[in-house]
Amino acid sequence: MKAPATLRAPERPPRSGPNQPKRGWSVLDFIGKLNWVDFLVIIVLAGGAFAGFQQGLIRYVLSWVALVVAFIVASQLKGPLTDALSTFWTAFDPPVREFWVFVVLFVGLAIGGWFLVRVFYRTTRLPIVKQVDEVLGAVLGVAFAATAIVLLLVVFDTLFKNAGTLPGQTGLRESET
Repeated sequence: MKAPATLRAPERPPRSGPNQPKRGWSVLDFIGKLNWVDFLVIIVLAGGAFAGFQQGLIRYVLSWVALVVAFIVASQLKGPLTDALSTFWTAFDPPVREFWVFVVLFVGLAIGGWFLVRVFYRTTRLPIVKQVDEVLGAVLGVAFAATAIVLLLVVFDTLFKNAGTLPGQTGLRESET
């Protein structure tokens, strides 16, 4: 009579060791390669997602509509209001006065618009609609945060394009070529 055959798993080589190539990637390796700007971008994107989730899609869109309306109204009223104030407000040059009138109008109208949205908008209590509103608000929040990051990078790139160069010197970009 024969002895029953036993099934054995084939022996595998060790997964890690000095002679074995590394496979895949590790989360800790990935995090270790990030710098402070990467962490700042991640924090801003997470903040956008959180703000969008808290507000929901509808309230988030209404808040941004209020912001756009505030911008348009402030840009239309800055000229007439600056002219009306120029008789007794002579502290700055006319363009600087117009700028400050625009800033005050824009901030005041934006805060007023956000306040009106908060007062008059009520979140729905329907379960599925509420979750969809929150999730789409988070997606819109991430999209807005990403757009804000890109716009800031464009503005900073144009502002600091020739920073650090003195007259007669070449910039870093020209000296590398």
